[in-house]
Amino acid sequence: IHHCSGETLSDANAWGEQIILKVQKASKYTLALTGTPWRSDSLPISLSSYSNPEGKIICDYQYTLKQAITDRVCRKPKLVLVDNEQLQYVSPEESKYYSSIQALFKEQKISYSSILQDTDALVHILKLSASKLLSIRASNQDAGGLIVASSVAHARQIQTILNEQLKQPSVMVSYHDPDAQKIIEQFKNGHSPWIISIGMISEGTDIPRLQVCCHLSNVRTELYFRQVLGRILRITDSNNQEAWLYTLAEENLVKFAEEIEQDIPDSCLYIKQPEDKEEEDAHSLETSSSHTVRTFSKLGNFKWNNSDTSAQVGNENSVPYGSFTLGRFRERVIEAFVGI
Repeated sequence: IHHCSGETLSDANAWGEQIILKVQKASKYTLALTGTPWRSDSLPISLSSYSNPEGKIICDYQYTLKQAITDRVCRKPKLVLVDNEQLQYVSPEESKYYSSIQALFKEQKISYSSILQDTDALVHILKLSASKLLSIRASNQDAGGLIVASSVAHARQIQTILNEQLKQPSVMVSYHDPDAQKIIEQFKNGHSPWIISIGMISEGTDIPRLQVCCHLSNVRTELYFRQVLGRILRITDSNNQEAWLYTLAEENLVKFAEEIEQDIPDSCLYIKQPEDKEEEDAHSLETSSSHTVRTFSKLGNFKWNNSDTSAQVGNENSVPYGSFTLGRFRERVIEAFVGI
């Protein structure tokens, strides 16, 4: 039901409008179902009730993820947030160090998409994911992995790394592909380790053998994050029921990971006015890696620690004015529902 928005025709989308016109007043009782009772555009969900004045959604019944894990319907997720430390920004005007990717984002030195598209960053996070999937497949040979890419070009870049550098077979599926459902069905019933998705397999697609996921999409909303995570939570008959999601330690994604034990996160409780719209207790431990990551969104060039490679970023007519040297990767693992 969360696809249908609007309490009145003035704030309804196309689906919500039809519910208001044809269902809302004509039906004495309605049953509306959703796994994510909020919308990223902050509009009210059709057929839903909200408290006044707080604007909290009123759910008549909740079957929580905690209960689903207790009932052995869903797996316990582990979320890996990949970060980088000792990042250095150098320009003619300044030289500055940053302790995390987040700190660099806050000063708008780089964009999130620039990290997503960087080859070295992708190699690092894909190596982590591939290693985890291989360890799971040692006891469950049917286990699969999902990579959610930001574009077709991004997916091809990821597929090249998987196939050529990591020697991991993969298939790619896009919303542009007329045979998308056939590709998904073949993967679901097959044994291939990886499927790379662009605009597919985020919601409503049931592939229980998925146990590892890389969230590498530009979409960073709580709704989408939970929909992607849900792809790896289906219980199977296998002895190994691990579920691992890998993503970058961007501010919003960190927050979503930390809130995973909340069925309706605080940030999703309130109806906001359309003009205020924005795009977008857990146990944790930290590990580190000696790999490096490179990224840059403004004009300039950069190089890597422990690497002789360098790259220039900007348009063809631009003049580089700054450089980055990034340090070691580190990973924070959030293990939710540890008491179950």
